Amino acid sequence: MANSIASWWSWFTGSAESTPQPKARPPKPELTTPPVGAADAHPFDSDARPLNGAAVPATPQIRPVAAFEDGILCRGIGGDTTPTGLLVQVLQAALKQSNFYTQKIDGEFGPATEGAVKKFQETRGGTADGRCRALDWQDITGLDPPSLFDRCVHLTAAFEGTGFQGAVGNFDGAYLTFGLIGLTLKSDLPAFLIKVEKEYPGSLERAFGANEGPLRRIITASPSDQEAWANSISTGANRYGLRTDWKEGFARLGSFPEVQKLQLENARDRYWAICAQDAKRWLAADALDVAIFYDTAVQMGGIGGRPLAAMKMDALVQDEPGLKGKERRLRWAEIIADAANPRWRQDVLSRRRTIAEGIGKVHGAVYRMVDWGLGADEIDLYDPSCAHITFMPASFQTVPGADGPVAAAAAPPSDLPSEPVAEPPTAPQASHAEDHMVAPPSVAATISTANLDLARDYRLVVAVALASIAKQGLDRNWGNPAPIPLMMIMEKCANKITDDWRSWPAQRQAVAVVQVICKQRGADPGMVDGYWGHVTNDAYQDLCYFRDHGRLPELRIEPNNATVPSGANPRNWPKESHAALTAYYGPHGLSAALVSVRCPWPLQLAWEPYTPVKTISCHRKVADSLGAVLEAVHQHYGEPELKRLGLDLFGGCYNNRKMRESDRWSTHAWGIALDWDPDRNALKWHKDKASLARPEYNDWWAAWEREGWYSLGRKKDYDWMHVQAAWR
Repeated sequence: MANSIASWWSWFTGSAESTPQPKARPPKPELTTPPVGAADAHPFDSDARPLNGAAVPATPQIRPVAAFEDGILCRGIGGDTTPTGLLVQVLQAALKQSNFYTQKIDGEFGPATEGAVKKFQETRGGTADGRCRALDWQDITGLDPPSLFDRCVHLTAAFEGTGFQGAVGNFDGAYLTFGLIGLTLKSDLPAFLIKVEKEYPGSLERAFGANEGPLRRIITASPSDQEAWANSISTGANRYGLRTDWKEGFARLGSFPEVQKLQLENARDRYWAICAQDAKRWLAADALDVAIFYDTAVQMGGIGGRPLAAMKMDALVQDEPGLKGKERRLRWAEIIADAANPRWRQDVLSRRRTIAEGIGKVHGAVYRMVDWGLGADEIDLYDPSCAHITFMPASFQTVPGADGPVAAAAAPPSDLPSEPVAEPPTAPQASHAEDHMVAPPSVAATISTANLDLARDYRLVVAVALASIAKQGLDRNWGNPAPIPLMMIMEKCANKITDDWRSWPAQRQAVAVVQVICKQRGADPGMVDGYWGHVTNDAYQDLCYFRDHGRLPELRIEPNNATVPSGANPRNWPKESHAALTAYYGPHGLSAALVSVRCPWPLQLAWEPYTPVKTISCHRKVADSLGAVLEAVHQHYGEPELKRLGLDLFGGCYNNRKMRESDRWSTHAWGIALDWDPDRNALKWHKDKASLARPEYNDWWAAWEREGWYSLGRKKDYDWMHVQAAWR
């Protein structure tokens, strides 16, 4: 800090001058983690190409970045939400060290913080209104102003609601959710905890005490065990709360400066590249534009991977090139909300509209964007500094009078051994799992077409493919993608994919790569077609399990019943055996046996909402019965209720493939089985989780059962999405 600032000791003992003095602008404190430089910027430089064929300019014109005219951080007034987070902590710590702020460092820009900023401004002359502008920030903290990423992530984190330290239970099927951007036990939290312990050994013990052992065991357990454990510690009618000991443990973990640092890096490395690609593709012009794309990347995995939404965005660029500012953002908001899961559409829309208009209500709280440092200031996404992360400088780490240590970025140990790329080790036995924190292998230094091996390097291959797949909720814990072209991997996969793959867009090629790897490891994704449907999604979940446990998960398939219950099969559907199905329906995969049945209510593809399905292709022998079921369902529920229940989300009928994890042909191969709302009724979910097991669907199932159709969910309590004209 500058010499004019009283030393720590003199401040603490009271020998410093009682009148606060402003700092001359000090040299910038040395950060424990450097800002993103040119070498880190390559994920943001990918060539995004709109669907209309217009290429993004390879060398964009660099524009000057405007100052933050309306302030970086301002206190909420008139009921508006007060800015919170690490940026406010940094500001408070600097003001406290300079005797301008005397309250608790709580990360809330309240009246005391506003007053401290105003006192500082008064000592400098000029405007003294308590708003912290770019020059105020630099003079107070000695740091560069918060980057565009800093401001976007703190707004989105406020929307998400858990902050660095919050954790919530299994209210949404994610098992447990923790941290700034919502790490989930079902997806990415285990790998994050492994990384914490690897880089900062002892962190879990410090945070969880006696619960450290159980936590270590659960992060390497099977998904079913993880879910059961999460349910056991979740509290409240909707399982939103957590048992006190676990809630406090995660709060302690999230309070550690090094864990906050890792959370911020995860928020940038995982989502900023998606945001930047979408923002470049659709010509974002200011900070509010980018904030919409970042919030969408976090909440929905971006827009680029949703073809229908992407086409609408492209059309907007082409048809209304003069549309800018708030009007364009509001149109974006509607397009993005329409692409969301219908259950969450209103939440998605309220967040986007709030950003688009500059003010709005999210989860009952009023947010004014200018108070969070987001306005119409011009941006340059090709400047690496826009993705710089602001950490707490080490010189601010402990401030006299603060309640506990101030969050600071701690440097990771420098003597960690490097790990060569190798075949992943088999997971340890559960009884010793707490002794093993298996970290993902590092990326090979040099990979070429000649030495890339799909089987040996499958983790690296999946990591590269996932970088091009914008789909929310995927487990992406495969390590950092290597700088190798997706096309090179596709060449290796070419003999397993149809000849026209070169004309596919990058996302479809990437999905095909994942499908090939799934097939290699015995997790059948169905046809390698580059489309991420529910069969591919289930295969991918099995691949993640293989990565973590060295084997595929077990699925207990019930044997066929010896006899069909009398009176329950009025159509005399055959038993589900290859001989019986062939005798009744003929050979599987016989397209000549297929006919089209119209559904009396509008359907849409479950994996691409708002893509309409006009007819269902099924075997001619089930067509009349299927039509009768659909008509009865439509008469009973009506279209609005069918849409509310998700019964307009169609997962498919005819698909000439084998059963997952089996050599037996699926009933889909004859066109006698249908899947409904697969995202909320996954293959291995049971009645405590599957939506179609709820009482409001009883009449839905009654309509099928009157025609003798067989539900695996109703009979066996798994695969609730599936109903078929064959009996077990």
